[in-house]
Amino acid sequence: MSKNALLMYSCDWYQGGLWRYAYNLGCQLSLIDQHGDYSFIHGHKKPENFAGLQQGERIIPLKGWEKVFKLPGILKREGFNLVHQTENSCPLFSKKQKYRKVITIHDLTPYKFPKFFSKREYIYYRFYLPQALKTVDAIIAPSQSTKQDLVELYGVKSEKVTVIHEGLEEAFFCQYSPQETKAMLDSKGLSKPYLLTMGINYHRNLGTVFKAYAALPEDIKDSYDLVVAGYTGIEDGKDIRFLGRGTENIVNLVRDLGLKQHVKFVGRLKQEDLMMLYQSAEIFLFPSLSEGFGFPPLEAMASGCPVISSSASAMKETVGDAGILLEPLDPEKWSGAIEQVLQSGDIKRSLIDKGLKRAKSFSWEKCAQGHLGVYYA
Repeated sequence: MSKNALLMYSCDWYQGGLWRYAYNLGCQLSLIDQHGDYSFIHGHKKPENFAGLQQGERIIPLKGWEKVFKLPGILKREGFNLVHQTENSCPLFSKKQKYRKVITIHDLTPYKFPKFFSKREYIYYRFYLPQALKTVDAIIAPSQSTKQDLVELYGVKSEKVTVIHEGLEEAFFCQYSPQETKAMLDSKGLSKPYLLTMGINYHRNLGTVFKAYAALPEDIKDSYDLVVAGYTGIEDGKDIRFLGRGTENIVNLVRDLGLKQHVKFVGRLKQEDLMMLYQSAEIFLFPSLSEGFGFPPLEAMASGCPVISSSASAMKETVGDAGILLEPLDPEKWSGAIEQVLQSGDIKRSLIDKGLKRAKSFSWEKCAQGHLGVYYA
């Protein structure tokens, strides 16, 4: 029996993309790997994020750079055969540590778009990470796009990187009743049909959506609001000067384009509410400049929502031909595509059908099976 460790410190925070990957991978590995005895190692800051894991949790509280310098020695003393770091934060391993060392690199967005991130993040991705990756035995990437970045930007050997697409929870295919959906929409103050977008980080490129929406004919804007999901602080009445990178620019742009009455910020939502938000949206808009995999368009497709997405980075792999793919910095084309989908029932139905089929091709079981091939290579 192989003694395996999954490092899941990303799960100590909110339930975002890194948590979803680590948690769902851990659950599936517990079920399908007959040769592995798993420990799920984290700092226990969010115990509720680990409910449902089938095997033992190990709590090793470490701060910041302690996970880089102290953790490898701790893992060696524990006698693990395999260690998988499930996020981009790479411990400083050495050849003296005989266990197999695997890391998942989700994306290199801070390296590619440094102005969107802190100087500390840029230094980590620019100088530390490429050197630290030389100490691991195998790298997993969620897309060919991320693999290409690792090879071209860091000089990683192609054969060292295995592409394994991530999965999607079955829950996103569930349909909620009209009564449940109306109650949720009412609670968010959403009374009109709407277009949906998500995320306020700079690389999510919401400026394209706002400019495209502003260019729509007045009768369309009067008929459809634009809903922005994802925490901004605006919905809590916080002063925008203290909201972090990107938010103040978004608020100013909405004001300057005269869209204040049309744009609704609904904040970060629990999964059930997010699913209902997708299911009720006329179109999901995702103009991101950089994604390692891209969960949101996949979630929207599973929920039966037509998708217009950026063609950048991993989105061609995730969305494929099941959505309309556009250059992310061309608001005019986005505006035209929105009109086209809203005005053509045939196009909308085709996107919904293709999207559902596409979304069903991604599963966490398939993802976990791919990981076993890397673990025991």
